[in-house]
Amino acid sequence: PLEDTALLWAKGKGLSVKALITRSLEVPDLEQGKVLLRVDKFAFSQMSLGYLMKGFTRTFSAYHSFYQWPAEGLYRSACWGYMTVVESAHPKVAVGTRLYGLVPPCKYQLQSVGGTIPASKNGDPAKVELTMEGVGFNLRRFQEMEVVEAKEDELMEDWKIILQEIYTMAFYMDENLLVDTG
Repeated sequence: PLEDTALLWAKGKGLSVKALITRSLEVPDLEQGKVLLRVDKFAFSQMSLGYLMKGFTRTFSAYHSFYQWPAEGLYRSACWGYMTVVESAHPKVAVGTRLYGLVPPCKYQLQSVGGTIPASKNGDPAKVELTMEGVGFNLRRFQEMEVVEAKEDELMEDWKIILQEIYTMAFYMDENLLVDTG
């Protein structure tokens, strides 16, 4: 059986040394409609660190609830990264599929798949939508993992992990300003 090691934070401790904890659990058996993901790499962007600094508060708890941890008083805060499907019990998600998006800081993640979104004609990549309990509708876009069609250059992957979030947030902020101000 596979063992997962996860990076966790204790609620109410902020970013202190006492807050950062690692825990290991046996990876559960694969069930129908789920995939086993191996986290290949992840990084904490400036926004991820900002959410961690705010901690598990009412305002920011949704950001820390994408990949919930079973033990009370601990949480995993999502970060940007790459994952590979190592086992699949979903008819539309093949073993070996590489994904980019919001990932948990751990080795493995067993996850339900809500559906797949084909690549668009305007160049948007195909996506795999993960099912996450307790994630609000306004955060659903973070459940959509981009399918990485070809192996990207290692350096480009690292840059994408750190910078795509800044670009995306700038786009949404600009869109909101246009809507609000006309």
